[in-house]
Amino acid sequence: MRLAVFALVMCISTGAQAQSVRQACLVIDGLDIMHAIQTRLARNPDTILFADDIRVLRAKIGSISDRAALEAIQSNSLAIKGNTFLRFLQNTRALLQKVSMDDPDSITPHFNTPVRRNLSNISRHLVNLRCPEDEIAAAEDELALSGGIDAEGDDAIQIIREAANELVSLKNFIVFSGVTLGAVAITRLWQHLSARQRRRAKRHATRYKTSYRLDNATHDGVVIDINCFGVKLRHGANLPVTKGSQINISMGDEWVTGKAMWSNAHYVGVQLNPTISLAMVDQVCNPRSKKTKTQSGAPMDAAS
Repeated sequence: MRLAVFALVMCISTGAQAQSVRQACLVIDGLDIMHAIQTRLARNPDTILFADDIRVLRAKIGSISDRAALEAIQSNSLAIKGNTFLRFLQNTRALLQKVSMDDPDSITPHFNTPVRRNLSNISRHLVNLRCPEDEIAAAEDELALSGGIDAEGDDAIQIIREAANELVSLKNFIVFSGVTLGAVAITRLWQHLSARQRRRAKRHATRYKTSYRLDNATHDGVVIDINCFGVKLRHGANLPVTKGSQINISMGDEWVTGKAMWSNAHYVGVQLNPTISLAMVDQVCNPRSKKTKTQSGAPMDAAS
């Protein structure tokens, strides 16, 4: 009887430890993503990914408390490593307080010498903290099964500047159409453009197994999330991707071309050029939906 109780206690303890390790992996992966984004912003904030980057930072910093970060890295506020990560979180919050979504240069003064030194120190610590790819995947799968949502996957990203530019191009029409008709036209056009951009820029979580070409070699990978402008790709183990590298990714029956905008030990953010259609995004998120429905041996939408 005592042996049975002891075995039960050990099983519960082992399961709790495994869960704790997986939770720590998610926190460390979140810190890694925030570090990669801020390193890129420190070099050049004025890119197509600026608004996306800021939204991801807000989502990540909102899900990682100081205590969770210290527990994940197994340190405390008095230790050098713990103090370094607490300073990193404070710097991230300070950046988000001063950022203007319409002005990428608004964050340039933030990246002074102490902040850049902190980013460098975080980079050195992360080398020994990153979890193996299988542990991160297990943690993400567990979070998905429990109803958790990837903060990067559910953000509806609105490309407001593009919509504003299109509105400006109608200025002459609005002037000649009168104040009332102009106001109605602006309202309707804004709603249309906003809805279209939300559909194109919304990031969709997926687990799309694919192949990608890098340096004339083909490897297996998994698309973690996708929109019309880019993807987050889990690359092969021990196959680091250099920032700026050209990557070709298989999607459906096509190969799409992209550029690595950021990379870490497990993932790479790829900016697609040219952008892809909403139909292809749907095909990647719902591979089975591309099968054509038929009726009496012919496509259902075929002419009768």
